[in-house]
Amino acid sequence: MKQSIRRAIQQAADVLAAAPELAVACHVSPDGDALGSVAGLARAAAAAGKRVVSSFGAPFAVSGQYGFLDLSCLVPPQDFPAAPMVMVALDVAAPDRLGELAGPASRAGTLVVIDHHATNPGFGHVTVVDPHAAATAELVYHLIRRLGWPLDEETATALLAGIVSDTGRFQYSSTAPGVLRVAARLV
Repeated sequence: MKQSIRRAIQQAADVLAAAPELAVACHVSPDGDALGSVAGLARAAAAAGKRVVSSFGAPFAVSGQYGFLDLSCLVPPQDFPAAPMVMVALDVAAPDRLGELAGPASRAGTLVVIDHHATNPGFGHVTVVDPHAAATAELVYHLIRRLGWPLDEETATALLAGIVSDTGRFQYSSTAPGVLRVAARLV
């Protein structure tokens, strides 16, 4: 991992460590990486004593294939804070991908963006954007480790689901040694 990404993860860790509550969001029509990243970060933050609310823009529906994930942190978008003190946008390559949660993102006291898409313009107050990461869940794993937050079986399952999803079950060219090491630790 590049030094600049390590510094960005440390900046994000500093913001999250100091925040008593977090509003966590991912892109509309979430895939495995988006849902796994949200579920993993929300669960670890709650285990660390943070109040957490999570959502994504309409349509607010989760595919049945993700029924094994603990998504109890999710609330409908209308129940998401209108102006959160700290908001984390996960797997969101551009603000418009937040759908109706783009408004709360624009009003957030601090917006932390964690993403792996090369097209991400670097929006937000603190950005962790690494196009060399195979999945956003890989970056969330490093953030949780940096924070020293609990990483239990449910959290590991969520992050692993994100990684497996965005690597095409480790078949895509984005599958590099680093993500395989992270996946091994999560298993």
